[in-house]
Amino acid sequence: MWGQQLDLAVADTAERWQSAGEAAEAPGAAWAWHGEAGQRAGWAPPRCVSRSAAKARPGYDSCDASEYLDSPAVLDAKLDVLAGLILASRHFVAYTGAGLSTSAGIADYASHGEATLAGRWQDEARLQQAHLRSTGPTVAHLALAALARPGSQPADADGGAPVPAPPLKAWVNQNHDGLGLKAACPPRVMNEVHGAWYDPRNPVVQMSGALREDLCERMRRAARAADLVLAAGTSLCGLYADQVATDVARRHHAGEDGVLGLVIINLQKTMQDARAPASGGGGGGGGGSGRDSGRAVAGSPSQQQQQPPPPSPNCALRIFATLDVALGLLARKLRLSLPTEHDVRHASAAHDAACLEHGWYHWMYEPGNRHTTRETESEMRRRCGYPQTLQPLVKRGVAALSAQMLGLHRRGPPSPDVADPVSQSGHAAVEA
Repeated sequence: MWGQQLDLAVADTAERWQSAGEAAEAPGAAWAWHGEAGQRAGWAPPRCVSRSAAKARPGYDSCDASEYLDSPAVLDAKLDVLAGLILASRHFVAYTGAGLSTSAGIADYASHGEATLAGRWQDEARLQQAHLRSTGPTVAHLALAALARPGSQPADADGGAPVPAPPLKAWVNQNHDGLGLKAACPPRVMNEVHGAWYDPRNPVVQMSGALREDLCERMRRAARAADLVLAAGTSLCGLYADQVATDVARRHHAGEDGVLGLVIINLQKTMQDARAPASGGGGGGGGGSGRDSGRAVAGSPSQQQQQPPPPSPNCALRIFATLDVALGLLARKLRLSLPTEHDVRHASAAHDAACLEHGWYHWMYEPGNRHTTRETESEMRRRCGYPQTLQPLVKRGVAALSAQMLGLHRRGPPSPDVADPVSQSGHAAVEA
């Protein structure tokens, strides 16, 4: 089934790339399209398949919301490079955002174009709640889970045992939807640093709140240890958790031994694509909108020669593709065994945070684990940024929504006086 889904997604994105025509980039809008790996490869720039002048994340350090796709041939070549980097890494870390779950029908914040490739849902809380409980993982979730699961990697050429350990050592996920765990990713690999819909002790953190300290420390350790980071489906717009991506890029450029650097897969440009702006206010790795830096330089050849060169790449490899296509094809190149439907059903059945034997969060809250932050419910709600006047409603809302998503009852919708933590927070999607 996963193979059929991937084939359909590959065909759809290839058609979108083909129909976009030949327009690659406007004069004066050169970008670090490919990362360091593309500096000698001669790859053609991606095509714009959804143009938008709107900023992807207003109020944050982000580019515009236009979306791009690499050609099928360039994408194939880039995935060969990515596969080689993963096989060469010793401590591979994934850092994911809302773009990972849009193909599952969970909306993000950054996709504004009318022709966006991201999914959409109806903005009705009860429909969202019913959808959330039944939503399953995407091909991209399954591919990442396979990179973290023992036994998913192929045997060597001589038919020996699988590689000693999975390459993916940590998965820092900004999303709250639990789809990575439904995809059978080992729970100890996953870090839902911004909060989780399925863990009542780790609710979604408001923008005015604070992240839980034990999860932050796990994230910082992963960032320090990483020699290769894959940032997928995230705008990298300056959130605290972005250090997972920015730290490995910094250490790579500083020449730290064995650090392979940062790989970004996203449909939109990000401010971490480039190390310096192409011209005043228009590049990456710093300020600016990422939009076209100006009109074509007119006048004499000497004036044209003054046009600044493209910015220097900040990442080792930059891929413009949907995550299902990129990670699904990567899994094929690495000959990974994706989790089966049975694996997904079994993993999804373990979503009850109260389960003491096989629940997703059992290892985190068992009495012997002294690294986990322990909070009272009042402390937890204050930390997450819920106003004091709303805390009793939020408490009841968390219980009601958790019961609906976990399928613990089949009663009607919650009464109007029960706050829905999804709509109450305004963060039904994730920070990406």
